[in-house]
Amino acid sequence: HLEWMQITWSGVDYYVQSSTFPEGAVLSCATGLYGPIIAEHMLALTLALSRRLPEDAVKQQQKKWELLLHDKPLEKSNVLILGAGDIGTTLAQWMRPMVGRIVGIRRTVWECPPCFDRMVTMDALENTFPGRIMCCAVCRERCRQIICWTKPGFAA
Repeated sequence: HLEWMQITWSGVDYYVQSSTFPEGAVLSCATGLYGPIIAEHMLALTLALSRRLPEDAVKQQQKKWELLLHDKPLEKSNVLILGAGDIGTTLAQWMRPMVGRIVGIRRTVWECPPCFDRMVTMDALENTFPGRIMCCAVCRERCRQIICWTKPGFAA
């Protein structure tokens, strides 16, 4: 008879929505524990990708010393954070001084922390920004990994 279950990650939806999870059992998770460390990693990846460091590294290994132009400064970028929970909000707080607008996406919009310019649901994703964006995603349900990318012409 299960009374209490502690998981070491955030996101309990899978367990709570399962028909096999015992009624009345308590489920605790580690929401808030990993926010700073994962957001720091995401910020590092975002900066590396925005400066095209992986491409530079490949060119250096090939002994090709050519200048790779950077499409757009980070300071003018519009940022979309898909998954604006603890990790996404921590990332937004750290990116706030460096970028243009920051929009967060949540399953339900119940608040908009001051580090975001706007908070929307997934339904509004395609119409959130005209033109180019940088997107940072924390999405367990959809891809179970952290992804950072830029996409030209998004919702143009």
